[in-house]
Amino acid sequence: MSGLQATPLRLVLERLAVQLDRLAAMSGEIEEAVGHDIAAAGGRSGGGEILQSLDDLVQSLAGLSAYVGRLGQDMGLELEVNIHDAVAAVRQRSLATALAGQECEKVESGSADFF
Repeated sequence: MSGLQATPLRLVLERLAVQLDRLAAMSGEIEEAVGHDIAAAGGRSGGGEILQSLDDLVQSLAGLSAYVGRLGQDMGLELEVNIHDAVAAVRQRSLATALAGQECEKVESGSADFF
């Protein structure tokens, strides 16, 4: 992803909020699946604590998405940051591409990029 230029901070925050929102939805699906598995197994030791932790994760990601998204709304486009090094630090190519504001293909589980 060479050639990344200075990017308005507002756009950086909007992209981050979208990714946090995506992760909140994904973790909500995981929470639901784990809850069903625990219920199907008749409950298990520590199951309630696991569900509480997952619920905290879901709510925290959603809250961070709302927070970051709201911060971006109050900004103009004049404040810019160079995102090159920050994007380079992200190991998952699809996430780095999304944060850079570039089109990316959906990554299938099991592919090298997924891990």
